[in-house]
Amino acid sequence: MTRLRILGTFHHVPLSITFPNSVLRNALDWAFYQQVCVAKGTMCLECDLRFHCLFPKIFLPEVASLDETAARATSPMLLEWSKSTAEETSDDSNLNLEFEWQLTLFGTWINYVPYFIAALERLSRAGIGRRLYPRRATFDITGIYHDDFNLYDPDTQTLCTTIPTTLLDWKTDTEASPQSVPHQLRVIFETPTRLKKRISAEKMTFSQLVRSIVRRLDFLWEQIENQTYPFEVASLVEKAASVETVMQDIHWHSQQHYSPRSRERFQMGGYLGSIEYRGDLTDFLPLLNLGQQVYVGRYTSFGYGKFRYEIVTA
Repeated sequence: MTRLRILGTFHHVPLSITFPNSVLRNALDWAFYQQVCVAKGTMCLECDLRFHCLFPKIFLPEVASLDETAARATSPMLLEWSKSTAEETSDDSNLNLEFEWQLTLFGTWINYVPYFIAALERLSRAGIGRRLYPRRATFDITGIYHDDFNLYDPDTQTLCTTIPTTLLDWKTDTEASPQSVPHQLRVIFETPTRLKKRISAEKMTFSQLVRSIVRRLDFLWEQIENQTYPFEVASLVEKAASVETVMQDIHWHSQQHYSPRSRERFQMGGYLGSIEYRGDLTDFLPLLNLGQQVYVGRYTSFGYGKFRYEIVTA
């Protein structure tokens, strides 16, 4: 896994960005498509190259997968608009507004970082956000960092030859302090989370959460990460049924998604808020640590499914 920080400055404020993660993912979708597609105008599902093209493998994994893996296909990319100094304004008085985006790539997909950089450079010229007066918000990339190391020189458009990677980390504090055994924890959904296509709030059980994390990890492990599981999955799924829900404070958050590539709109959404679970939870902490890093559920490449957990003490 490699997590990159993309730093830059807007030439003017991007207007009317209500859901920045979705806007950023849509914009990169369009720019990457323009960069790599050799059969523009052909639907990916009908393209003879869909099993070999980079675009559907990243942005439409269910299209690029064989029939037997399409149902659990997942994107090898996470993209997040982590911070920005931009504020809505009606003029160009505030210039050079800084932003930071976070791009996470799993396994061998780090080898395709040059494609992402080329797409970002194209996007910087085309702009991001709605086409309102005076124009879309164009920007300059000032650096692409792994930790504190700058991998990319935007002036010469050169990338360093070695890009560091890190293994997914499942270690927990309870391994170092086994006396602090957790019996209750709170899961906080920071971005809309949708574990299945149709699921009610009452079905957001701990068992369903564990199954969703396992499904996500299963595809990443098999297709991308090439690591071995640090725990016995089957026993965890069975054991999760004994964990009960003691408090639920979640609500459905809906938003409309527009794809500039296909020029279609459709509804997306997920649950925000927190749920508290009680039971014998020690064995689940490594799995939850992994879930925090890879996100969970549907639309993870849009930034959906980001969650964190905290131990609840009496």
